[in-house]
Amino acid sequence: MKKSIILLVLLLSVIIGYPQVTWEGRFDANLKTFQFNDGTLKYILFDNEENILSVYNADHSLWNAINLEIPNGHILDDIELIDESYDDNANIIILYTCYYFDHQAIEDVEEPFVNLVQTLNILNVEGTYLLKIPKIDQYRLLTTDDQSMLLVYSSKESGFKSKQSVDIYSFNNIGNK
Repeated sequence: MKKSIILLVLLLSVIIGYPQVTWEGRFDANLKTFQFNDGTLKYILFDNEENILSVYNADHSLWNAINLEIPNGHILDDIELIDESYDDNANIIILYTCYYFDHQAIEDVEEPFVNLVQTLNILNVEGTYLLKIPKIDQYRLLTTDDQSMLLVYSSKESGFKSKQSVDIYSFNNIGNK
């Protein structure tokens, strides 16, 4: 009787103490996750060779695949998914930046000047480009409960003659027809 009680306690401790974590699969290390307004999770992966952005559901099923336009010589920098629908996933916007290095000659030819040139691209989930802004310095997304704004910082010239500006874009109803 003692042995059966000890075995029962041991069995219960193994069952209760057994971890409930299960392995579900493996993705590339460049995976990025997003959570939308309704709580939906999406995972994105970018295929550098084909320039395809794959968006997956939380259950690892493919939700959408979008061809990103990456100009020759450019490198993909950052990708953001923006949920502007507030009721379903019909109005998802994809914002991404790509860059290239612009080598410029300066007075001292021993040390060339290298400038990072970024392009900001915004498209919808159908792959239609909504906005493309070349030669930006940086951008910032600002989101409140009912409004999303995009601030785009850019310089017109470099050096002492630099003139910087900030362009402001609103995402409200950007994809609605």
